[in-house]
Amino acid sequence: LLLGSYQQLLEGLVECASWWDGLIMAKEARTLFPTDWLLRKWEQDHMQGFKGRHEALKDEKCSYEQLLNATRSGKIAQKKYPWLKQKRFIRTPRAVRIINNHFKDKCCEVKPVFFGTPEEIEEAKGKAILEKNDMGPLGLFSKRDIQEGEMILIDETLLAVSNVPASRLHHCDACQSCLLPPYIHPNEIVNPKCCKAVAFCSQSCHDIATNSRINGYHRVLCGKNIDWLYEDLKGMAGDKIEEQCLDDFWKPISFMRLATLVVTDMEKQAQNSGRESHPLKHNLLYRMAANYARVNDLEPAVYDWRYNTNVVAPTKALIEMGVDIFKTNHWDQEVIQTCYWRIENNANMGPCNLYPEGEVPNVEGTPIIPKINNISVNPNYLFFNHSCTPNVSWHSALPSPKVDLAWLADGKGGLLRPGNSAVSCIADRDIKEGEELKISYVGNALGVDDGIEANSREHKRTWLDKWFTGGCGCEVCEGENAANAAK
Repeated sequence: LLLGSYQQLLEGLVECASWWDGLIMAKEARTLFPTDWLLRKWEQDHMQGFKGRHEALKDEKCSYEQLLNATRSGKIAQKKYPWLKQKRFIRTPRAVRIINNHFKDKCCEVKPVFFGTPEEIEEAKGKAILEKNDMGPLGLFSKRDIQEGEMILIDETLLAVSNVPASRLHHCDACQSCLLPPYIHPNEIVNPKCCKAVAFCSQSCHDIATNSRINGYHRVLCGKNIDWLYEDLKGMAGDKIEEQCLDDFWKPISFMRLATLVVTDMEKQAQNSGRESHPLKHNLLYRMAANYARVNDLEPAVYDWRYNTNVVAPTKALIEMGVDIFKTNHWDQEVIQTCYWRIENNANMGPCNLYPEGEVPNVEGTPIIPKINNISVNPNYLFFNHSCTPNVSWHSALPSPKVDLAWLADGKGGLLRPGNSAVSCIADRDIKEGEELKISYVGNALGVDDGIEANSREHKRTWLDKWFTGGCGCEVCEGENAANAAK
């Protein structure tokens, strides 16, 4: 059985072109089964594939970091798993009504967005009102006139992590707010009685995380050391995991937080109803959409995939939480990868420079990282669509403490600390009732002529290809499309 598992794994890694992972697993397998000819064949295939990719990248004159990353990753297409029930991928009118309960006191609401010819739009509208149908793409629309500068939304979230382990006690485990001086007095920090691996910025954050009556998520990891996840990723990325979240390395960390929240709620539901719901029906997951290729796209774009990042780390995390992965199919690989796709499509990232002047305090314990990276999925903010000419601006993670106090407002009369996972969304201009609210996914989408390629309009337009084919549909993209067609 073990031999067959290794053989199938190595074959699968060949199909994913995950040559580096394949070589590692082949070495492990052949230590146990040195005479098996099929293992030897797969090892040779992986070596040939690895050498071929390495030589091709050398010819392209890639940097060392690019070469290292590209030779360590495999590739998979982002498509729906056909054996998962279709209802796992749709957002029905009932789901949207539940989502809009969170917007009752807000100036906006979630509604379907329709594309195509007038006939196609009318057909889509007719289908969207049927209770069991998918409403299709969703967006945020104003419920009244909104004035320029008005705060539209301050969206808090528990689905937030950073590249610094919570066990360092440098940030609140619930909201990610900084727990270092001068941003908080030591007497304000709330330490739970159950374990010493986390700390909180307030009693409310402590209660949200630890109170079992309100589905406190902390209990499924209480007393467990999960720093292995950061150490494993640091081993793959080198010391740079401390400085930045590279490529795919943040995904298992975000998945662990997501799974912690979902598993906690599933256990509570099972206690109350005697039946466990599917993870993809959880309110954090059903509201998210992944950026799938179109059904008729025979050659969809491929994305980086790593055996450790996409399979080993999330599976190990689930086992840490007490999930019996052999007893339930609720957390099979297709479910894990579907969660990854949704997190990736909806996460926002932001650096937070805690000590921009270099005045890092001397705190007993682990070394302080002055610049951290926050990764969050904010449950209401994620409904904003993109435009290169947005009418809403947003910020998160408070990139530096040296910002205007207006940036720090929490909407409750208080101030947010650096690192806090809330996203603040502000009207960039006067907005009419019924108008769709849009942000930019890529900073200044029109580009900046500062000589830096990453800031150019051409680079921003290429970046948008991740979400759109032929631009986002704004007047700028449409004008560029017309100009290119006329050439």
